Parts: sequence; C-alpha cells; structure tokens
Amino acid sequence: MNNVLARIYTTKQRLDAGFRVDEIGALLLEQPAQLVSPTRPWERAAALEGIFSATLYVQSAEDLTPSDIAVTEDLASGQSRQWRILRHANSGPEWRLELASREVRRGP
Repeated sequence: MNNVLARIYTTKQRLDAGFRVDEIGALLLEQPAQLVSPTRPWERAAALEGIFSATLYVQSAEDLTPSDIAVTEDLASGQSRQWRILRHANSGPEWRLELASREVRRGP
C-alpha cells in the first residue's frame, strides 16, 4: 500500500566561504511509495528525542544508488519531511531505502 509521494534527489557539494554546502541537484524519481515506521524499541525511543528513522519501499527500474536525499509527502495530510538516505538495497525493480531525519526543537 502506497502511503506517500516520494521525491528522490542527488545532491552536489560546493564551497561557500570555505565551508561545504549541500545543494539539491537532480530529481531522480517522483512517484508514490510505501514509508514504513521503525519497529525496534530504541528507534521509537529516539523519535521522542527528535531523531527519526524509516524505510522507504519504491518500485523503480532506475538506478537509485547515487541518491542521498528523499522528500516524502503524506498523501492524506499533505505534510512533507526531508530525509537523508543512509543505505540502499534493491531486489529487481524494488528498492529499499533506509532513511534518517532530525527535528531541531527550539526553546519553549
């Protein structure tokens, strides 16, 4: 069951005043996908601290190996989140992307 609209990107790095800055580069893929929440207790505990992890399942014949950013948009609510892609795995046309995101909380 597809529950998000996934946009998969590659990033380019450039120097800005001597510091490396990531820029979103090419869009590799945009299509519905399945986003699965973590099942391990320590991952759920980390989510309470603002550190999120998930797995994204995508059906694609394209090579997603160079991808490093994923943006998911919830089809029901329209909310979106940007993720860093940590790991890629594929089995034929199905790709499994391990994702991580961090939410920075500002003061009270």
